[in-house]
Amino acid sequence: MLKGIKIFISTQKTFFSLLFLFFVLPLGLFFHYSSYPLPYVQYVILGYLVIFQYAFFNEKNYRNKVEEKAKRQLGNELGRTPSKSEIVVRVSFFVDCRFVSVFLNSLFIVILMVFYRQY
Repeated sequence: MLKGIKIFISTQKTFFSLLFLFFVLPLGLFFHYSSYPLPYVQYVILGYLVIFQYAFFNEKNYRNKVEEKAKRQLGNELGRTPSKSEIVVRVSFFVDCRFVSVFLNSLFIVILMVFYRQY
């Protein structure tokens, strides 16, 4: 479990941070400082986050991109050349981590909605 969290943090820190900076942080700042009410702005931001995931994220291209990284990472962990099935499992884990990043940022948006009572 801790190994999975460590891999998640090492592989998704940039993507997670960018999503947080472009979606969650502006919404939090808007809720906190804006005196101009925009109805349903939280749902618009949440919708943009989901649309961003499907519009700019091509799973096939991402799998090809992270395959070399998975090979290197598994080679360092195992001390040998990893098998094809081990590489496929690790690449699938990277793809799942990408979805977890989007889910966690969506959860932060929902937490902001509850905190600022903007349902």
